[in-house]
Formats: sequence, C-alpha cells, structure tokens
Amino acid sequence: MKLNLGNCFIWILVAVFQRGAGCPTGFLSHGTDCYHFSHDMETWIGALQMCRELDSYLVEINDPAENEFIKTMAKQRNTMYWLALSDVREEGTWIWMDSHTPLVAKNFSDWNSGEPDNLHKNENCAAMYRVGHHGSWSWSDMACSTNLHYICELKAGNTELVG
Repeated sequence: MKLNLGNCFIWILVAVFQRGAGCPTGFLSHGTDCYHFSHDMETWIGALQMCRELDSYLVEINDPAENEFIKTMAKQRNTMYWLALSDVREEGTWIWMDSHTPLVAKNFSDWNSGEPDNLHKNENCAAMYRVGHHGSWSWSDMACSTNLHYICELKAGNTELVG
C-alpha cells in the first residue's frame, strides 16, 4: 500500500480543527474556553454535577462577548440553559458558583427587565432564557428544581489525551 503523505497531512489538519483548540470531543471552542451544550435536561444541581462528571463546570459568563456567544448558541438551538449563577445562599446576593465570585464584582449582567424577581419566593438559580415567542435572550431567575439544558465550560487545553 502506497502512503500519500499529502492526504495524511490534510486528514491530520481536519482532525485537529474539528477537535477545536484543545477542546475535548463534544465541546465547542470559543475564545480561550470550551463549551458543551447539553442534549439532556437536569435540575440546576443536576447540571452542576453533570458538568463535574465532564471534568468541567457549569458556565460562568464573564463579559459581554461571552454572553453574546452563549445567546447566539441558545437562539440557534432554541433552548434555555442553566447558568452557574445562584442566590441560594443569601436571597438577592447572586454568586457564580465555581469561582465564588459575586455577580456585582464582574460589573456585567444581562438580566431581563424586571429580573431577578424571585417569583413565588422560589427562584434562586439563573438561566439564559428566551423572552417571549420572538423575543431576545437574556437572564432570568428560575426555580432550581426546573429541568433545563445546561452548558459546561472549561479552559481550552485542559484536556488529556489518553491512548
């Protein structure tokens, strides 16, 4: 069998770029991070755990560019997603769960108008949410027991190749 080095090189390039900047299979690359947009639904606590199972963490949105990326993906998939933001420890004090950073410290949020509203005194977890049928996407507080899709995040290059 004759080996065509040109074709081998092309296949290697395809494999590298499909994987995406050091992201594991099933994760998309954006900036310096990798994101897994789930196909299954979990409660907020379940989403935290599922991301840990994937050696990642539930998404923390750090700036407007990352927020726009998440919004775009949510809109394309027409799916609401859990964020790692909660005020479960103290009502009204929103904290990013992985970094333990208060929301106010990041100087960025994207709450929908009137949110967070703690409807029925039972909404302590945040989600990227579609506002209305043709509305925009922004953050809303929701009951943590709601089943939603979730986004896991990790730094690109934080993966080990085995085998």
